Amino acid sequence: MSFAVWLTGLSGSGKSAIARELLAQLHARGVDAARLESDVMRTQLTPFPRYDERERDLFYGALAHLAGFLVKQGTPVVLDATANRRAYRDAARRAIPGFAEVFVDAPQEVCAARDPKGLYRSAREGRSSTLPGVQAPYEPALAPELVIRGDRGTPAERAAEIVALLERRGWIPAAGWEHYEHGADIGVRGFGATKAQAFEQAALAMTAVVTDPAGVAPAERIALECEAPDDELLLAQWLNSLVYEMSARRMLFSRFKVSVGGRKLSAEAWGEAVDAARHHPAVEVKGATYTTLRVAPRDGGWVAQTVVDV
Repeated sequence: MSFAVWLTGLSGSGKSAIARELLAQLHARGVDAARLESDVMRTQLTPFPRYDERERDLFYGALAHLAGFLVKQGTPVVLDATANRRAYRDAARRAIPGFAEVFVDAPQEVCAARDPKGLYRSAREGRSSTLPGVQAPYEPALAPELVIRGDRGTPAERAAEIVALLERRGWIPAAGWEHYEHGADIGVRGFGATKAQAFEQAALAMTAVVTDPAGVAPAERIALECEAPDDELLLAQWLNSLVYEMSARRMLFSRFKVSVGGRKLSAEAWGEAVDAARHHPAVEVKGATYTTLRVAPRDGGWVAQTVVDV
C-alpha cells in the first residue's frame, strides 16, 4: 500500500535527519519510498522563492499535488517540509489517501542552537524576515498521527517510531517473531516485509529460545554465507550456520542483517560471549530441523519458520 508521511516542525528540529533514516529503514524492509525535501523541491517548483505567504501557498500546494500523484501511482512518499501553516498540511490530508502527519517537536532554543542552515542567525542579524516560529507563524498540528521528540534520542530511534506507526496502520507489513509448540521441541517463526527480514526474525526467535535477545549486547560482528537449492533449505542452512557459531564461539546473537539472492545467503550477526550469570540460558539449541519448514509470502510480506531441536 502507498502512503504519505509529512514530517513537520521548526527549522532545526531534526526533520531531515529523521527523514533520511526513515527512508533507509523503509528500504531495508523492501519499501522504496520517495523523499520530497522542501529545499530541493523549491529549486524546481519555485526557483526564486520569496518565502512570503503567497509563495508558500503556491509551493506547498504544488508539493502536496506531487505527493498525491506519486501515492496514487503506487509510490510511498516522505515529505520533509516545515509547512508552517496548518492549512497546508490539512489540504494535503484531504487530497492524499493514506496520509499521516508527524510533528517533530523540539524547543525553539534547541533548534536555534543547532541552526544547520544559518536561518536563525540570519533572523537575528536582520537578513531575513520570514523564518517560521520567529518572524512568521508556525502552527503545530492539532491532532497529528504521531508526535516525536527531535531533541531526544537518535534519528534512527525516532524513525523507528514512524515505522511502528506505519505497521499499526497496516501500511507496511509488520516485522516480528514468535514461537509455536511442537512436542518436546520449539517452533521458530519470523515474519517481515521481505524474505531477508523474515530470515532475520527467525534467527531472533531462535535466540529467544535460549535467552531474552534484549539482554544480548551486539558487541561483536561475524559474517556468514550459505547456499541451498531452495528457500526452505536455505532457511535451515542459515539457522544451522548460526547454531554452529553459537556452539563454536560460545556466543549468543541479537542483531542480524541478511541478504538473499537466488540460492545464496550472506549475512552479518552481532552478539556477545555467553555469560551464564547474566543470560541465564534456558536450553541449548542443537539444530534446525526440516519439520514444518516453510518460507512463503504472507499478507503482503514473508514468513519463515521451522522447528529447532533443543
